[in-house]
Amino acid sequence: MQKFSFLSRSFTTLPRLNYANYFELFKLPVDYKIDQFQLHTNFKLAQRIYHPDKASMFAKSEQYYCSHISSELNVGYKRLQDDLSRATYRDWE
Repeated sequence: MQKFSFLSRSFTTLPRLNYANYFELFKLPVDYKIDQFQLHTNFKLAQRIYHPDKASMFAKSEQYYCSHISSELNVGYKRLQDDLSRATYRDWE
């Protein structure tokens, strides 16, 4: 299982996530069949860092970034969690 590599570090600015689709966002292979446990684990790990409530100590630009990424995480998690939604997801083609 791949974990987010920056979890043990302390930050002055947050690490930027580079992803082209929700599979990449959650470090999952691009496939209909995904490991739901890994999806859930990676979602929780990322939200632990990027949830807007955790960003209050950062500058406004970082708070905005957290809000944006947290929203993307929520949408992506719901999209990949549901079988039908994942089957019709086409941003990875």
